[in-house]
Amino acid sequence: MTASTTRLLTTVVLAPLAALGVVGCRSDDSGTEGPGPGGTLTIVSSDWNGWDPEHTPTPRTTTLPASVGSSVTVDSIGETLTFEVARVGGGEVAVSSSRELAPEGETGGSNLNDLVDEFTVERGAETVLDTPTLDGGYSYTFTLS
Repeated sequence: MTASTTRLLTTVVLAPLAALGVVGCRSDDSGTEGPGPGGTLTIVSSDWNGWDPEHTPTPRTTTLPASVGSSVTVDSIGETLTFEVARVGGGEVAVSSSRELAPEGETGGSNLNDLVDEFTVERGAETVLDTPTLDGGYSYTFTLS
């Protein structure tokens, strides 16, 4: 092989790989600087129950980088629950849960008929999910900043 053929093959092979490297380092288009490419995902978990009218919730706040693969484990009813960032982009993140949860209903309460284990959190909006129970559990409020 001649030197000019080697240079040509090197250019043909390495140019697309270099372009992939540039694309792979690009963050999402939200323009947010933070610990993750999508900013910070905040989760406020708060216990509730339906039988004690004097119950005082104990909210706990957890944050994690909004980057693919970031995860956190939080308390739930007698178990732990893991949330993991599955996708980042366009000013939102997709989050997967180790357990199905009930999304907030359109008129309040929880939608126990349409449980989810993956959901989207948009920047500037709250996403609220509850453990799918009627007598007591946890409410999880997600925000993206």
